[in-house]
Amino acid sequence: MKRSIYLFFCVLLSCSLYAKQKADGIYFKIYTNKGIMEGELFYKTRPLAVCSFVGLAEGSLANKAFPMGKHFYDNLLIYRVNKDKFIQTGNPYNETNGSNGSGYYFHDEIDSTILHDRAGMLGYSNQGPNTNSSEFYITKKPMPVLDYKYTIFGMMTAGFDVLYNIAQDDTIKKVEIIRIGKEANAFVATKESFEQYQYAAFAKGEQIKRDVVSKMHAYVNKYYQGADSLSSGVRVYHEVRGTGKFPPAKCKVQIRYFAFLQDSSIFDQTDTTGIPMTTIIGEGKLTRGLEQGIKEMREGGVAYIFIPYPMAYGETGYKDRIPPRTNLMYRLELVAVKEEK
Repeated sequence: MKRSIYLFFCVLLSCSLYAKQKADGIYFKIYTNKGIMEGELFYKTRPLAVCSFVGLAEGSLANKAFPMGKHFYDNLLIYRVNKDKFIQTGNPYNETNGSNGSGYYFHDEIDSTILHDRAGMLGYSNQGPNTNSSEFYITKKPMPVLDYKYTIFGMMTAGFDVLYNIAQDDTIKKVEIIRIGKEANAFVATKESFEQYQYAAFAKGEQIKRDVVSKMHAYVNKYYQGADSLSSGVRVYHEVRGTGKFPPAKCKVQIRYFAFLQDSSIFDQTDTTGIPMTTIIGEGKLTRGLEQGIKEMREGGVAYIFIPYPMAYGETGYKDRIPPRTNLMYRLELVAVKEEK
């Protein structure tokens, strides 16, 4: 009994000393079989992601793997270790991007204010936009290739020797959440707060989409008056109206084009000798927006096709060539339509 009381007061003293050394905020300690990794959580700028992490860590969010009250991350394997890049954990089924450990998905919280610019960044792995669940990774070095694709919700401040020493199938013993200050202590992870943050993230994403797309429409209305408007948001300005046939739903076409980002820089074009490119529409080889624009043209026509980013490369962009949330513009000549016999 005396030993239990002694240990209790040691823990209280340790927490008190920790709080005195830290500014107000929400912090984490990840206890592993190799040692402790610790850092801060970005609860002000990534409230939804932090709410999910804290709720699972403390057992206050319902999930499909464990009953309420069970600390989700305790005793999980670190089942993916890339020697030079990152470690990954957080799925009790020990699968990467597999069986959705928590049983729910939540929206991304991604912008340019927090990037993978150093070692020790905590982010949620996903299977595409807005499919965050319970799996998370910690980077071992700056990894800009992950920027704008994954939600970063925290940053390590100590324990880097542990991070670099983690091996495949090492274990998380437990995750401890530490709140310091009035505002941090008021941050609770419950079903109600999670739903509020989820809706706020969704609303913010929709507003960003409207703002980005509206800029494209304003540009078209100013410089390309009379452009056709499709229900998807794609706009088509016919510079030369063709006299040939419209492309059917599925066919081969020959085209020449210049493709521009929304800042008017060229990111792609067909052969500079003027030889047209042969491609197929109706099989998903082109973006949905480009296919829709081509189908509005007649053979022999030349048109500007303006594509809002949801109909192009979406929230994530394309490799290092097209940034996330980028509207596209094509100046395209429909040289020939070759219907399948």
